[in-house]
Amino acid sequence: MRFVSLLLGAALAFLAPTLRATTVIPPSFPELVEKAEAIYRGRVTAVESRHVDRPDGSRVIKTFVTVAIDKVLKGAAQNAITLELLGGRVGDDSLIITGMPKFTVGAEEFVFVQRNGVQFCPLVAVMHGRYRVLHDAAQGRDYMMLQLH
Repeated sequence: MRFVSLLLGAALAFLAPTLRATTVIPPSFPELVEKAEAIYRGRVTAVESRHVDRPDGSRVIKTFVTVAIDKVLKGAAQNAITLELLGGRVGDDSLIITGMPKFTVGAEEFVFVQRNGVQFCPLVAVMHGRYRVLHDAAQGRDYMMLQLH
């Protein structure tokens, strides 16, 4: 029995580098609002990935997403916010975080911000803390869409 446990442990250790997952329990909308320190509607004006020195002397890649704020629904009033997300691509170097939202310059977004610059993703419940604003030309109105990547 002990041999089987050791074998299983070795197999899991061997497979660990290839396993990829970001699991987040989807919060209800009231939970999103409650947990957010700030909620903004705005347009993405810049997306930049770069190497960042960590306090321990190592380096990591982070992506900085600047959002020009059109409307503050919760939190401090400001004209723009720069979200700090772990991961990105700098030249030939990349750090890919499965499930991390990807932003596009010009996109209109609602972002539910929590602990920006402190946790690996500054959005409440990672991908669940971001809603894209899309326009329906036929109806002449905007609508929101949860963007899970």
